[in-house]
Amino acid sequence: MSEKHQRVTVAPEIHRQLTASFVAACQSGDLTTLTELLASDVTAWADGGGKVHAAPYPVSGRELVAKLFITLMSKVPANHQLAIEEVNGAPALISQSGPQLNWILALDISNGHITGLRSILNPTN
Repeated sequence: MSEKHQRVTVAPEIHRQLTASFVAACQSGDLTTLTELLASDVTAWADGGGKVHAAPYPVSGRELVAKLFITLMSKVPANHQLAIEEVNGAPALISQSGPQLNWILALDISNGHITGLRSILNPTN
């Protein structure tokens, strides 16, 4: 893993706060705030595991990633409940409908900005 993309451990409360700010900006369609939360070289990855439709390649760049997530979050069905929960030792956004886990979004954070977004869409992961 290159030094540019190494994951950095961030205090859980800061990670949780940035995750909550990310969700609020996406849900409100606030492109300006969302763009400010993202690092200039942010990258988003999606893992559908061949079972769920997902972007076939990473999306990079602050503006592209911001527009992508505002669009995606606007399409989350009303019956999906979003929550910030600990996943693999760090806060992550999860989507559930009843007991069914729909997806997980883990955020990589460094220097107060979101540097990576990792969507886990495959239900068997």
